[in-house]
Amino acid sequence: MLLLVGPYALLAVLAVAARQLGWKAAGAAKALPVSYLIAALALAAATGRAEAGAVYYLIMAGLACGLAGDVLLLDKGRFFKRGVVAFLAGHVLYIVAFAFSGLRPTWRMLLPIVGYFGIYAIVLFNVLLAKHAKYRPLAVAYLGGILAMMVSALFADAANAARGASSYFFEGAFLFTVSDGVLSYRVFQRRFRFVDVAVLSTYYAAQCVIAANALFLAS
Repeated sequence: MLLLVGPYALLAVLAVAARQLGWKAAGAAKALPVSYLIAALALAAATGRAEAGAVYYLIMAGLACGLAGDVLLLDKGRFFKRGVVAFLAGHVLYIVAFAFSGLRPTWRMLLPIVGYFGIYAIVLFNVLLAKHAKYRPLAVAYLGGILAMMVSALFADAANAARGASSYFFEGAFLFTVSDGVLSYRVFQRRFRFVDVAVLSTYYAAQCVIAANALFLAS
């Protein structure tokens, strides 16, 4: 696990620094962390260090969609919608992966999640998208996808816990909502000094938690 997280953390720090400091290689650096996760999971499966199954490969596919989104969002003017669709496809793949791992409904957390997304939706549609109506249909689809991902991650963690396995898919899903919220503020309202640090650090953490959890469960 250290071989996965250690180099990934270094690549993530490099990508965040490159973006924040405006390096010319920031675009290429942005794609490195998730590319490394995909390669590390593929190597673990190929060498037999992970018993890869449907959950494992679906999460790898979700990471690949995230990588595509990383590349598409480099040009926010031309490919912003395509980038959002790529990330939404990744969320759908994660939802299917969580379903394959088993779902055990746990209702006590649903009310806080619904409340959280209610506030999230109010801010998104009434504040951030108040002057950007053309993005609302896509925002509805994306918000529904990430809500479904968070709930399915919660249920998957409960199912894994019932089998005696530690699982942290929910934490990864939650970090995605934080990253997406800050990104929405940057795109539709205004930038602030460390916005790239906030967006990328939470995004890279989200992908790492989900990928590392998949590797842990398959090891």
